[in-house]
Amino acid sequence: GGARRCVAGEPLAARLTSLEESRLRALELFSDAKLRLGRHAELISDLKTLTAENPLHEGFHTRLMITLYRAGRRTEALDVYHKLRRVLCDDLGLDPSPVVDRTYQALISSDPALEADFPAAGTGAVTLRGLGSPAQLPPDIGDFAGHERLLERAERWLTGSDHRTAVPVLAVSGMPGIGKTAFALRLAHRLAPSFPDGQLYHRLREPDGTQTSSAAVLTSFLRGAGLSTEDIPDGVDELQKAFRTWCSGRSLLLVLDDAVSVRQILPLLPGYARCAVVITSRERLHAVPGARTVTLSPLSLQQGSELLAQLIGRDRFRATPEMSETVVRLCAGNPSALRCAGAAIAARNWSTATYARRLAESRSRLDEFAMGDEDLRSRFAASFRTLDAGEQLVFTTVAGLAGPEFTAAQIAEAARLSPDIADLILLKLVDRNLVDTVPGGPPPRYAMPELLRLYAAELAAAPEGEAPGDRHVLMLGGLSRRAHLGV
Repeated sequence: GGARRCVAGEPLAARLTSLEESRLRALELFSDAKLRLGRHAELISDLKTLTAENPLHEGFHTRLMITLYRAGRRTEALDVYHKLRRVLCDDLGLDPSPVVDRTYQALISSDPALEADFPAAGTGAVTLRGLGSPAQLPPDIGDFAGHERLLERAERWLTGSDHRTAVPVLAVSGMPGIGKTAFALRLAHRLAPSFPDGQLYHRLREPDGTQTSSAAVLTSFLRGAGLSTEDIPDGVDELQKAFRTWCSGRSLLLVLDDAVSVRQILPLLPGYARCAVVITSRERLHAVPGARTVTLSPLSLQQGSELLAQLIGRDRFRATPEMSETVVRLCAGNPSALRCAGAAIAARNWSTATYARRLAESRSRLDEFAMGDEDLRSRFAASFRTLDAGEQLVFTTVAGLAGPEFTAAQIAEAARLSPDIADLILLKLVDRNLVDTVPGGPPPRYAMPELLRLYAAELAAAPEGEAPGDRHVLMLGGLSRRAHLGV
């Protein structure tokens, strides 16, 4: 009975935390409304109570400074700043945020913008934009399917009451095309009401595959926080201090998409436990301090069927249910493959039986998983290009092995490597989500996801010197040359 009460209390505690955040945000908005109406005497009393109850809440202190100034009590307003600064330094070892500092400078200079309802940007005073809540999440995916239990567990953990001083961090990984970003965005939109001070999003990889610098990400976040360009410092260390200072006292959700390395991530983490971070990466980020990791698996037959039915319409799916399930199986539970399949069936008005035959008879099944901007082979190629020579060798060697499972000894023999080196490389491929470990043993056994193994077979059969992942490009080039010659 006691254990049951403890478990039941977790979602209740998370809900209470969410309600408290919403209450504080509502009080901020109510104070802004009173400030615009000029009800200074009434507001001063309210804000003094709120700052006493929330001694680290910079938003309430900033509003109190402005209200006291407008009431002709500038000396008291400056005293509020100095008291807040002492508390932040003593309790957290931090300086006030740039927004608070700009307000302080405006008080010293009696900046006219402090009297305006909508202060002009760049005057040094607090602006409504500076006090606002960034909302940077890309839209959720309407036809998302699967992983409901993972979503529920992640939601409970990120909003739980046991994060007293440490920021909760969730690291989501999985093989290419498995839906890491879709999962993170679905989770973030479900979490958004629990983080009323805003949601920040940034992709951590450039279109050419190189990593986005931590400095560029922090600069973008500070702009989203409302800081003007001249107020944003230079250098990762100073940017990190400014960002963490701004995060202090706020309840923020960060989504860091397609992270390249732990070194890239660490400067981006806020230092305040009321924030939370969701990271996606092609690799398993075991080294992020205190992070909880989730590795997405392929969709089950039921989950894949639900996704395909949403994409092509339930009537079309049910018209030939056995063939529809065959399509799901041939897509191997990979959401990217299923989305290509759904787009092809819907755009060409095919039956699932027609598409299933195409998949079964195609010389390369991966040719069918390219539709519009979605191209599963390109995703595989992008991951393959990040491997070193030894990892590429082992990856392609898997294609020539008999049976779905294999050992390091089999890889060592086929690739002419020592067993220790083969085992070490296989573990690296596991961390990159290109190979899976199989329960059981000894010896440890491994398997490569079905569609990745098809790609490995393509690479193994490609002419020497051909660029990885460009087989289909070369094939199209060959067809073009044949058409030009009239063959």
